[in-house]
Amino acid sequence: MPEDRVLTGRAGWVVRIVVTVHLLAVFTQSVLAGRFLSGDYDSLQLHLINGMVILGLAVAQFVAGAVLRRAGGPVWPQRAAIRVLVVEALQFSFGYERITALHVPLGVMLIVWLTMLTGRAWQRPDPGRPPGRSSRRPGRALVRRRGGETPEDATENR
Repeated sequence: MPEDRVLTGRAGWVVRIVVTVHLLAVFTQSVLAGRFLSGDYDSLQLHLINGMVILGLAVAQFVAGAVLRRAGGPVWPQRAAIRVLVVEALQFSFGYERITALHVPLGVMLIVWLTMLTGRAWQRPDPGRPPGRSSRRPGRALVRRRGGETPEDATENR
């Protein structure tokens, strides 16, 4: 993973913690929804309260990403957080209006998305790779032909 994408320092740890707590709150949301669907109608009020907490965590995640970026960190946590915030605001409004045809699939998507985001936040740099070097291969590998010539060299010599 490129070094500029790895979360480091105190701000990086804050982003990791906020994203992890956010994910746990979203998992809790699915449990509360399942309890409601099983007949525990009191859990609907807890589902609403947890939804408000989730929106607050989305704002906290955006702020943590902004602080990380300001400290010289990568921009992806802030960009991801604003997207999550917008989608969770939609999710909250669909749930409040009882539009379950959109609320339920969007909730599943958010669980998957936040799981992937949390995994990315906890990735560590490759210790065997020098700083600033990507662990991925370039988009198009250079193939050497006989005589040590690359395809680009061949077209330049024509």
